[in-house]
Amino acid sequence: MNGTDASFVTEFVRTLDRSARLILMLHYAEGLKNSEIALILDLTESSVNDRLEMIRAQTTEAIGSRVSLTDSTTSSSAGHAAG
Repeated sequence: MNGTDASFVTEFVRTLDRSARLILMLHYAEGLKNSEIALILDLTESSVNDRLEMIRAQTTEAIGSRVSLTDSTTSSSAGHAAG
């Protein structure tokens, strides 16, 4: 991951609410199972599963938006160079 990608990920994570960031950190950084996260945060396992699915969907959407923006910027730049 280059610096631009790392910055994008950092900024994206900052847009998540505190609870989502905590679930994300416990799951991916600490390697905890959803059942363990549920116990720690006093949530149901189903709630943790739902939050992770929501976070993944938001991540996919954010990456898609970023790729679309990058593609349109690249196409725009290529058009100017050719003309």
